[in-house]
Amino acid sequence: MKRKLAYFASSFALAGAIVFGASFQAEGIGAQSCQGQCKRNQTACENAATTQGQKSQCKKSYQGCISSCK
Repeated sequence: MKRKLAYFASSFALAGAIVFGASFQAEGIGAQSCQGQCKRNQTACENAATTQGQKSQCKKSYQGCISSCK
């Protein structure tokens, strides 16, 4: 039970960190810069991820970030 709770908490924290970091983008930055920032956030998330579930959460966060660029 503790492992499941720790997994959930770490997944939630990784996703939150990516969304939080992506929300600080300055206004007026072009779509190319936005997409680059999303990719850098995804790479950092995947490097920090320890399980396949966490890596899939990184991909979902990346897709949400890209959607917000448009």
